[in-house]
Amino acid sequence: MEILELDPLKKKSLKLILVESEFPIDWWFEAPAKERHDLVWNLHLITNEYLKLIEDLIDKHHPNFVVEEKGSRWEDTFSYDDPLRSLFRSKNITYSLIDISENAEGYLSAALENNRTLIKKLSRRIEELIKKNGRIPKEEFDFQRMLAWKQYLQQEYESQENEIRYIVREAWMMMKILNMARKVKDNKLKGAILFGENKAQAFVYKKMEEEVNEKELRELLDVNVYVCQNCRMQYDEAKTGIDFDDLPEDFKCPGCGGPKSGLKKTI
Repeated sequence: MEILELDPLKKKSLKLILVESEFPIDWWFEAPAKERHDLVWNLHLITNEYLKLIEDLIDKHHPNFVVEEKGSRWEDTFSYDDPLRSLFRSKNITYSLIDISENAEGYLSAALENNRTLIKKLSRRIEELIKKNGRIPKEEFDFQRMLAWKQYLQQEYESQENEIRYIVREAWMMMKILNMARKVKDNKLKGAILFGENKAQAFVYKKMEEEVNEKELRELLDVNVYVCQNCRMQYDEAKTGIDFDDLPEDFKCPGCGGPKSGLKKTI
């Protein structure tokens, strides 16, 4: 079993070059059906322009190795003659896919299984009520309660999944990068990382967070957190991508169904 250990390099320096992938690379415990389809097709959409960009970067920086975020793609969907792999072979550069280990992913997924099961049950029950009534029964208390509970559970699940997506997986990937660096004999190393857009941004934001505290960072990005004064549920503009002020006036707290006015800004 692989264990997460982040030991610093000894007597070596490593410069990492972050390169954004041409297509989105995302990760889920359970990838939506459409996303799974897109992940396969994206493997065949690498353009000649992007290959030329990568080749120019290689010729400019001469990396010792290149790693690529694997995300929710399957190993067997990568062919030997994949354009990127072929390019790295022609340049005699070590290439590897990196991500969280399967064992760690399975363990963390099991911890969230109860939430996933409840969300699916509530979704089925909500669909049954809509089918039974022939419409969305907005005025029924049971329907409103189930909808609010599902939204609350979904928010909690996505929050925990995002923590794994952007923090835990990042640690596993960094460990694998360091392990690759240890195998190279040179003391001054360069590595290139092919990331999806969100992951590349996460690395940049992490560096920003080392220099400013959370409050200062949120002020810089103009994002806030609102907390329901009744149930203490948080509405985080950074996670939802929607400003609190842009929510409709009849917005209800997903946790308790309280009014929009019951949520107060904390950060």
